[in-house]
Amino acid sequence: RDVLRPMILQTRDPKMAIRLNSRLFRMIKTDTDNLRGQRKVNASSFSLLRDFNFNESAPLGNTLFINVVPSIDRATGVVVLNIPEIIPQVHLGKTKAATHFRFTAGAALISLDQEMESSNLQLALSGYKPITAALASMDLTNVLPAYAISPILLVLGISFYQEVNDVYYSLNNGAFNTLCIVAVDTP
Repeated sequence: RDVLRPMILQTRDPKMAIRLNSRLFRMIKTDTDNLRGQRKVNASSFSLLRDFNFNESAPLGNTLFINVVPSIDRATGVVVLNIPEIIPQVHLGKTKAATHFRFTAGAALISLDQEMESSNLQLALSGYKPITAALASMDLTNVLPAYAISPILLVLGISFYQEVNDVYYSLNNGAFNTLCIVAVDTP
């Protein structure tokens, strides 16, 4: 959660920590090598985080009605999220007050051993896009260290804004913003 904090702060869900802890306990229970009370999270259990929505009131499936295409290349460290062409009136579940939206792709390297490799988050952001105009296909690209040995999470965020006098204001402190883990890659 600490690694993803800059992205999580864009949403608001008071029960997110409880739901994330529930997934963490499921991850810990996959450790069959250690005794109860001594079990640990291992890299292979990170797949249980896929499709986790950080904002339960704005899940990705109710906000974006197209499939994004994730790509994670461990050899180069390049993490790409392809977002196909979007017609906001058709492909985006938005609030009525929103005039613009923005995509954020976060590539997070989650180290289980900080001495061997440091955790790290890279962010790629789209510009502010108007709700009324079609959006061409785009790639949001991040670069992590090559040949990383830790799990990699690809997180997609969609934030909604209202433009007033050329300033973009977040709506309702992030209550309508979506944040979801769309891909997990383990070594």
